[in-house]
Amino acid sequence: MGDGTVAPMVLLLIAVVVGAGAGLLRPALGRHAARPEVVRIGWLAVGAVLNAASILAPGDLATLALAGSLTALLWFAAGNRAITGVAVIGVGLFLNLTALGVHGAMPVRAEALVRAGVVDSVGAAASALDPPHRLETSRDPLPILGDVLPLAATGEVLSFGDLVVVLGLADAVRDLARRRARPARQADATTEASAVHDWGTAPSGAPDSG
Repeated sequence: MGDGTVAPMVLLLIAVVVGAGAGLLRPALGRHAARPEVVRIGWLAVGAVLNAASILAPGDLATLALAGSLTALLWFAAGNRAITGVAVIGVGLFLNLTALGVHGAMPVRAEALVRAGVVDSVGAAASALDPPHRLETSRDPLPILGDVLPLAATGEVLSFGDLVVVLGLADAVRDLARRRARPARQADATTEASAVHDWGTAPSGAPDSG
């Protein structure tokens, strides 16, 4: 089940591997090009811890932990918005936070659970969910933002926000992994000094005899 904050770990790992490979294969930047600076690392750690708490915590605490995780990660993304991929991640996080705030939980489409192979029937869908998730209902104002995309390969149901996060992560890693050109090697000082000495030394003349 997608947790509303990030996509399943398998997709995240694929995004990192693909992004790193693409970055390493790109032509190296000039040696004077600035490497993107990543800030607010502490908020990234807070978001990760709260995300784990949202899986373990019971009832409303799980929903509060997920909301805190999304907020912390969104704050991290805002601080690093100059990196295009991180800005895209922020869009995905915002979509998930909007879904959580509007519905009070992450709504999950029952049919998507069946198609992903999580349950055998729509009737069994509710038993497969724990907070901060719940089944989508006809009263949900923005169900499209919930977990509606089945991923049978991993038995997950994702949101559109999850997919945006995956794409943004791949692009961010691609930028961060791009190689910088090595500084040009300085000519060997001893060799240069030797060359100057050779060219600057006048031949010693023998005195002519009268």
